Formats: sequence, C-alpha cells, structure tokens
Amino acid sequence: MVGKSLTSRYEIVDKLGEGGMALVYRGLDKLLHREVAIKVLREQYASDEQFVERFRREAQAAASLSHPNIVNIYDVGEVEGVHFIVMEYVHGRSLRRVIQEEGRLSPVRAARYALQICEGLQHAHERGLIHRDIKPHNILITPDDRVKVTDFGIARAASTSTLTQTGIIIGSVHYFSPEQAKGSNIGPRSDLYSLGVVLYEMLTGEVPFTGDSPIAVALKQINDPPPRLGERRPDCPPALVRIVERALAKDLLERYQDAAQMAGDLRRYLWTAGADGPESEAEATQVLPAGEWQYARRAARSRRRKAGWGAWAALAAVALALAAGVFWPFFRAWFYVPEVRVPDVTGRPLEEARRILAARQLTLEIAGRAYHERIPVDHVISQDPRPTRFIKVNRSVRVTVSRGPELVVVPDLTGQDLRQADVTLSQAGLKLGETGEGFSAEIAPGLIMAQDPPPFARLEKGMQVNVTVSRGPSVNAVVVPNLIGMGYDEAVAQITAAGLLVGRVIEEVRPANAFRPGTVLDQNPPPDTAANPGDPVDLVVSRTIGEGLAPGAGRLKQATVSLSVPAGPAEQVVSIVVIDAQGSREVYRRVHAPGDRIVRDVQGVGTRIRVRVYLDGTLLKEETVE
Repeated sequence: MVGKSLTSRYEIVDKLGEGGMALVYRGLDKLLHREVAIKVLREQYASDEQFVERFRREAQAAASLSHPNIVNIYDVGEVEGVHFIVMEYVHGRSLRRVIQEEGRLSPVRAARYALQICEGLQHAHERGLIHRDIKPHNILITPDDRVKVTDFGIARAASTSTLTQTGIIIGSVHYFSPEQAKGSNIGPRSDLYSLGVVLYEMLTGEVPFTGDSPIAVALKQINDPPPRLGERRPDCPPALVRIVERALAKDLLERYQDAAQMAGDLRRYLWTAGADGPESEAEATQVLPAGEWQYARRAARSRRRKAGWGAWAALAAVALALAAGVFWPFFRAWFYVPEVRVPDVTGRPLEEARRILAARQLTLEIAGRAYHERIPVDHVISQDPRPTRFIKVNRSVRVTVSRGPELVVVPDLTGQDLRQADVTLSQAGLKLGETGEGFSAEIAPGLIMAQDPPPFARLEKGMQVNVTVSRGPSVNAVVVPNLIGMGYDEAVAQITAAGLLVGRVIEEVRPANAFRPGTVLDQNPPPDTAANPGDPVDLVVSRTIGEGLAPGAGRLKQATVSLSVPAGPAEQVVSIVVIDAQGSREVYRRVHAPGDRIVRDVQGVGTRIRVRVYLDGTLLKEETVE
C-alpha cells in the first residue's frame, strides 16, 4: 500500500502499525496538505460482509464524536475493494509504549491521564456509544501530555445486544469487565471497569489479572478480587487506591455509575494533592461531600492563620475608621464612578455597535468570532453584559462577532453513485439535492456525470448539491470513425457524415518528410468508440516548419496573470481557464491563503484568446488578448 493513493486525494506514506482487523498507515491529504492516519481493512476480511460492516460501524460511531480527548475521523471510503478510514494523525506515543519504556507512573500523572480518558468516555456515553475496548494500546499521549482515545472499532450504540457475536468475543481479555467476560449485556460502566484496569496498570506497571490462556484470565475477571493495589504500590495515596477499587468492583451497583462520577473523584484527588502534594495524610484521604470538597483546603489554611491576623485586623479596622471620618468627603468625589445602562447591540454591524457603546462611554471588546446561519458577517451575535444592565462607565462590553454562514468546499462527486455521493456530501456538511438524468458515453449508467455547484466551489454548510446521473450512451449513439492518417478536409467530412462536430484542432510540428501537412495524427474520442450525436471530436494534425496553420488554428499568444488572493477563508481555490481556438481548458488550479501573490504565464492559439480567473468557482476577472 505504501506509495499508493486512495481516491486521488490520500497518499499512503508509510506503515504505522497493525491490529486484529486493520493496518494503520501514515498518509498525506493532498487537498488540505496535512498529515493523516489511514486505517485499511485487512485484505482477507474485505470479502467478509460481517467484518466490513464492523469496519464501517467504527467510522460511523467515531465520526459522530467531537471531543479534544477523542481522535477525530475525517473521511471513510472504499476504492477497488480497499475499505479505509482517514483519521487525525496524533504525534506522540501510545500509553502501552509509555508504560513499557517508563514503568509505573507517578500517582498524579496516572490520575491526570485517567481523568482525560474519563472525559472522553463521558462525551461518548452521553451520545449512546460504548468503546468496549479501553486499553493502553488504544490510548495515545501527545508531546504536551494530552490524552487521545482512539479505535472505536467495536463500539456500538448502547442499546444494542451482547458483546459476543457468532461465538467471537470482541475486546482484549486482560481489560474485560466481568459482564464482558460472561457475554452479558454491557453499558457505560463496563468501559469504567476497563479504565480501572488501565489505571491499575499505570500505577503498578502490570495488569491485575494474568493467566495461561484467555479463558483463565476471563474467569479471574469474573470471580477473583484484584490483588490489592496498596500492596503492589505502597506509596500510592489511599484516596487514589479507593478510586481504583471502586472502578474494579464486580457488582455493577458498587461500581461508578457513570464517567462523570469517576471524573469527579479524580478531580478531587488531584486538587487535594496539589502541585506540591497534600498538606497532611488526613487531608489527602478525607472523603467529602461533592458540594464541600473545594472549600476544605482553603478552610484549613484559614484556621491556621486566623489567630495571627486577629490583632492586625483590629488595628487596621481602627485606622480605616479614622481615615474614613477625616478624608471620606474629599475622596468620595474622586472615587465615585457613574453607571450607565448597557445598550442592545446584538444584530448590529460591528462599527455601529462600537459607536453606540462609545456614546454611552463604554468600549467594545471582541470576545470571539463564530459562524451563524442568519446573522451576516461582522455583525454582533451576542454581548456580555446583557442589555439593560447597569455598569460603570469606561467598562468593556464583550461581543461575539459573526463570521456569517459557514462555507465548505464542494467535493467532486463525478463517478460516484447516489449512495456514495450522499455519504461524501454528509461528511462535507452538505446535502444531496435534486437528481436529474442525462446521456454520457464516458460515465457508466447509474453514476454521477455532472453536479451543481461544480467541484471545489464554496457553498454554505447545510445547502444542497444537485446532480445529474448518467443513463449511459444515447440510444442514437454513433460510432466514432477512424480518422488517423486522413487529411484534415477528409476527416472533417467523415466527422460531419457521422453526425458529430469538429472539436479542438491541435497542431504538432513534424519533419517535412514524415507526414503530409494536415494529416490527422491522433483523435479524441478514439476510433470505434460510442458517442452521442453532436459530440465534438478533437484532432491532432501535423504541420511542417514554415507551413501555415490548419483551419481553426491561429498564432500562439501569451498572457501574464497577476493577482493577490483577497481576504476571506483560510483556504481558497484559484483556477485559471484559457479559451482559444482549441477550446476551453483549465491551465492552473491550486489552494491559496489570503494575501498570496500569484504570477502565471499562460498561452493560447488563435487570433484572440480569453483568460478567466476564478476564485472558489466564482469569476474574479477576465482578460482578452488579441
């Protein structure tokens, strides 16, 4: 697979690793110029409908998730029997490798990793998805210590049936929950048990249960209590020990009921430990109600300092009372700041909102920008403080400014069937619109031959793309005659007799003794292929040095296109089209950023050529060269 391209967009660079059902490669997204990870289904499974369905389910489940602790899914597809998923490429190491290279981790570091895994699982569980295979191999650690959960390959909706299918157990037995080992129905608490095993391994460097066979390990998961963490890691804080023990409870009622509950205990432990560790063993191990834990440490410090500050506080109170009585009349006028009612600037243009606030002696501060379907670009979406509230003058009002509707790049649907096009558009944030039919001698029946808007144009997110589906060649299709070797005039007569039209005429200079001037050297479409009546036939004819051009051709002209990409989206498609005696053709297409400078020489043949420049499918400028 290394060196191959998938859908002409994703180039496979090298192999990263492999799993039970798929191989993982590092790739390059040539359209967006970014590194990606590409998971390709193993060849022996590609013909197995059950494995293909599980592979597709991985993409569908993970693509619905968007969280900083979960690996993003960008694309999914199939090319010539190769099923693949395009994912976010994460620089860093797997947690498996971290444990192998560094051994057991410090309690604080292990708790931080576990908390981030918890937050990713909470996001998935809230959307009805269970990971089912939480283990260090599926946890990636970035260089800045951010956790990314990957491989939702066996995740299914929480409402589906059991863990086993046709006798095959899905998952990794060392990290199974008891209910997984039994083949019973599983839920979010099963992922938390597996997370408890991962946290145990981070703290001790080894999993709690081992055996001579997977069955032996599974039986221990069902029946045996885990070896006590305090014995394997004596320096582990009791509060963290209790978190691991609760996560590894066999009884579902004794286990954490959801990821938010476990994340709360992990946060409390990390807050109590602090940057320099707990103040005392009693403070580090105290179990507090959820509403009170955040005040415990502050109250303890306050009590220790209260006695020492008492005398100073009394003295300060006396001094303040004296100062207030003597100097207050003088200071009041200086320190008094009038208040004004906050005006409503939502929906207004940014500069108008700035002027309205300035009239009330308030300043405007841009808190951020966001896409909005109805509010135009550079208009205010929301404000803080809210309208009608009173605040002191010279304060700032923070506003969120609209970016306008979100624009996305229209994908190229040519050659796809309607189901593939629907998936492609959905991944791009667009919808399939009206479907028409037409005849095409080049596109097979049932596949898309044209679309509106065209590929690479920019369209508002959520809008529709209309397509035309090929019905194959017309019933009145004609056979393209063999014109190679004929003179130009004879070839034109043959084209006309067949009910076709003369297309572009391209001349090639050949030695005088090689071909008679005007001889047809090549043609498109090729001889004996089917075409619809009225379709053009392009010709390549010979010309010797010093001879005049064949009919339809002209002199070679050159033009220079120079422009700067205007302000707008971060990625804009610039294309240059030349229209001359040979027809219309695109001579330049590339993605640019605002401010890029483009200088391009183009050539055309004929007495007059036209050069058009398009930006995201919209005509930007046109020039005629005579």
